[in-house]
Amino acid sequence: MVIAARTSCGKSTFALQLAYGMALLRKRVLFLSLEMTVEDMLERLFCYEYRINNQELIRGNFSKYADKFETFSQEIKTLPFVLSDCIGNNWQEVDKLLSALNPKPDVLFIDHINAIKTSGGFAKDVIDDYLNNIVAITKHNNISTVLCCQINRDNQKDDDKTPQLHELKGSGNIEECCDQAVLLHWPYRYAKEGEEINKNKYIAIVAKNRNGPTGYIELNFEPEYYSFSDAKEEQSVVDQLNVLVGAGK
Repeated sequence: MVIAARTSCGKSTFALQLAYGMALLRKRVLFLSLEMTVEDMLERLFCYEYRINNQELIRGNFSKYADKFETFSQEIKTLPFVLSDCIGNNWQEVDKLLSALNPKPDVLFIDHINAIKTSGGFAKDVIDDYLNNIVAITKHNNISTVLCCQINRDNQKDDDKTPQLHELKGSGNIEECCDQAVLLHWPYRYAKEGEEINKNKYIAIVAKNRNGPTGYIELNFEPEYYSFSDAKEEQSVVDQLNVLVGAGK
């Protein structure tokens, strides 16, 4: 699965919450971040789990929540959830890690493919090589893979900022190789001066689904809590996305 969005539109937050939700369901999850530190990821999950406004921590008020964070730290250690901020810049690192793990993860998250090291070659060629090898490695190990990707800026000047599948950044091979592609859109991010748009309105677009339906999921996004929830409050984001893309099979 590919999860894609433009910069600063919640891609990493969405992927991290999805991974955390799967771990709570006792799926073995490995999350490799090429942007955030482990501390950053834990802070986001802490704010999400305990409904703590992230501005409180940014302003240096962590001591108010130290006891809660200690509890959270102990709770997350009981989950089959591994976070890393130093592995995944090339596919060889991922292969070496997966070979060493026993048991293997059920789901691998990589955030994001556009952050891999591309020195010494054309970015597209490096991304293609990385992607092809990750697909082969995870298929060989029977691991589901969620790959985050940026959306390019081609339609930044268009009135309609809704992302399109052909705008995946880096290589057309990303679109071709994936079984599912979920594009994330936060209309508030593109509000013009004086225009009032609901900050919490968020849309997940299942733009490709090899074995099931495509469509839109309306979400409620609370950036201050790093939190996504279903706009209709009938299902969790994890449950609803699983139903739509068939991940629950």
